[in-house]
Amino acid sequence: MSIFSRTLFISTVALAGALAGCTQNTPSDKVVRDHLQRTISSYDLYASYFKLDTWERENGWKDNDNYVVVADATLKSKVHYLQVLSDCVVGMEDGTVVESLQAGIHMLQGKLLGTEKAFVQYWNGPATQVPQPQALQELSQRISKERIDGLLKACDAYLISTYGHLIDRTLSPETELVRKYTMTFKQSEKGWMGISG
Repeated sequence: MSIFSRTLFISTVALAGALAGCTQNTPSDKVVRDHLQRTISSYDLYASYFKLDTWERENGWKDNDNYVVVADATLKSKVHYLQVLSDCVVGMEDGTVVESLQAGIHMLQGKLLGTEKAFVQYWNGPATQVPQPQALQELSQRISKERIDGLLKACDAYLISTYGHLIDRTLSPETELVRKYTMTFKQSEKGWMGISG
């Protein structure tokens, strides 16, 4: 085979490979990972307190013009529960009248569900082993002890009732959370793009 023929052959193979990449039958791992990251980041709890650690494509299938991918994702916590609690307390204190009323409802909820007692045990035990966030310290100096205690209990009741299936008071950096995601992709002129997740 002449040098010219060999060069033409290699160019043809490279072009065929490039074209095949543009018309893939399934979304690439990069496309899936990027959409998975966007899906995770769209959920406030994850965006603020978790990072995507590992993921694995579990399954995939054609669905009319779309392609569905099921993936397992391992998220790792970036913070202690005390940071989540602190952010809630500061946000609630700086919030509107409606949020203040919600704080009262959450405090009552904590008493009715019995989470207040568990919170006090957490606050007097594990919470003392973690440096208190600066924003919580500053707020504690600005408002009364009764008010800060009420906000802490209200936020704890809110967090446990809302996110208790995902986090609890033992949350610390590197705590793993395994989630399964089903994402739908559509093929466009620019390639595959995620449309739901």
